[in-house]
Amino acid sequence: LVGVLQQRGYTGLIMWNRDSKDGSGATPDYCKGVYDQVAGGDIVLEHSVYNSTVNEVVPYGVNVLKQKGLDLVALDLCLGLGIEEVYEEVGKPRNGTWHC
Repeated sequence: LVGVLQQRGYTGLIMWNRDSKDGSGATPDYCKGVYDQVAGGDIVLEHSVYNSTVNEVVPYGVNVLKQKGLDLVALDLCLGLGIEEVYEEVGKPRNGTWHC
């Protein structure tokens, strides 16, 4: 995978180490519990296409992380990159038949 990314001009790969499993149908309470276990340096995977994630889980997570004294930063900021260096369109956009 890394070799293919390098061939396409990517300079890095970022992976999450905490999955809320919202994309697999986990309940908001389960997803919130993931934030209770987070420590500094963790990256939590969330999907912004789910109303419960956006309206319940993320606000809960932000409060928990702030209470733990953690700073919330975007990945481009964390890595010292500009937004144009983080996102790149590769290939054709997905059509309506693709689902997460």
